Amino acid sequence: VKVVVRSGFEEMKASPWEKEDAMHEDIPIHNFLVPRAFIHDNGRLKLRGNSIDGKPEGVFERYYPSGRMSERITYRDGEMDGVFEKFHPNGRLAEKGHYSDRQLDGPWEFYYETGRLQSMVDALLAVDEAA
Repeated sequence: VKVVVRSGFEEMKASPWEKEDAMHEDIPIHNFLVPRAFIHDNGRLKLRGNSIDGKPEGVFERYYPSGRMSERITYRDGEMDGVFEKFHPNGRLAEKGHYSDRQLDGPWEFYYETGRLQSMVDALLAVDEAA
């Protein structure tokens, strides 16, 4: 459980006892979590996500001008942390992997535009070989 507030804690629309209970129970309260959305020139959605103090937080989705999703990225504290997915213009998955503590983590999968698996790479091994 977490509390998401578009304004600051003081302006939060909750009774004093609700705020006190949340703090007493160590429930995370995210202040100033402002939704972001940007639009392509053609009026279709380009980017959607949330930010805390100007830094991305949670899932961000980017879209092609066609309206199909191009990327889905998870952020924590302004850094990539969690699932990363990239899509071909036809909507099929192109790449999928995971970030953990701002580092590539685990297997990364790459797909052809047909949706067929092209290759799978262990991110940690790939980083070690590049060093």
